[in-house]
Amino acid sequence: MTEPVPVNRADFLAVLESVAPGLSRRESVEQSSCLAFRGQEVLTYNDEVACRAPHGIGHDLQFAVKADPVMKLLAKLDEDRVTLQQVENTLVVGGKRKQTKIALEAAVTLAVDSVERPEPDAWKALHPDFSDAIGVVMESAGKDETKFALTCVRLAKKWMETSDAVQCTRYRLRTGVDEPVLVRRDSLKHVLPLDMTEMALTDEWVHFRNPSGLVVSCRKYPDTFPVDLTPLLEMEGEAATLPKDLERTVERADIFSSLTADQNRVTVTLKPGKMKIVGSGDAGEHTEWPKVKYNGPEITFLIAPKLLIALTKRHTECVVSDTRLKVDGGRWVFITSLGAKPKPVEQVSQDSPEDD
Repeated sequence: MTEPVPVNRADFLAVLESVAPGLSRRESVEQSSCLAFRGQEVLTYNDEVACRAPHGIGHDLQFAVKADPVMKLLAKLDEDRVTLQQVENTLVVGGKRKQTKIALEAAVTLAVDSVERPEPDAWKALHPDFSDAIGVVMESAGKDETKFALTCVRLAKKWMETSDAVQCTRYRLRTGVDEPVLVRRDSLKHVLPLDMTEMALTDEWVHFRNPSGLVVSCRKYPDTFPVDLTPLLEMEGEAATLPKDLERTVERADIFSSLTADQNRVTVTLKPGKMKIVGSGDAGEHTEWPKVKYNGPEITFLIAPKLLIALTKRHTECVVSDTRLKVDGGRWVFITSLGAKPKPVEQVSQDSPEDD
């Protein structure tokens, strides 16, 4: 690419953004903060996620460049079309009455070749609800790296599931794996917005592909999930109906719960005819008392705000025991307060003025 090559700025930026899941600002591996252009592809790799996509420039390329300045520049340029040119160890980006020179890496050393590429016949159609399932289960995964398995999504043959030892979610669908494996939640979440339609498995990776040719590969781990969720999902209790309009309530509580150093959780208390939602953090606390159809024992549990909103949008009927709450949405089941003793109500927040 010794001569300037015109490209559509927005389209080229979209390609670069699609491989961003494989980037790492911390240089976890060599050139993990770089876009590696090789042949007709642009590649990224950070040891947990690898991405490759056709770059669409129309030339065979061989260079690596820091992703941050290239993507920020393309996002801030006004031109519909820009030119790209490699001049020795510099990438020159040209616009109308402007030019930017960005230093290139001395060589492409990205270890992306350690990621196995699936055989052409290994690709299988992805279940149409796969991305929806990820969106449902991911909020129940843990963030404590000392309990690695709980930071993962467990893919079994007929379902995917997560648990942080306080809450769990299982979504029933055929995942495409024959033997259970673990994939980090923070890796698998990148599949959500990319319209993936195919999946393939190799020895160490789960690969996803969309119609544009983008491939996102997530490292997989042996199944060491410490919790058998099946017995827990069979719990029984008192029926309750959660309010349908909880979203704004939870969003207000999230203002404060999201500022906590640990996992973002709001505290929910159910008692006959009443519900209490508390979001607390270093900056303060917000409490609301929505009405609820419930006549069972008093229970207090913690739940991620995004998950509570997602659950009530999908299904408002639930079952409550003295220690757990269960929401059964048909294809998926969520339970909270698994094996964990809820905080006494009086330690969470004061009662509403109208409470006895």
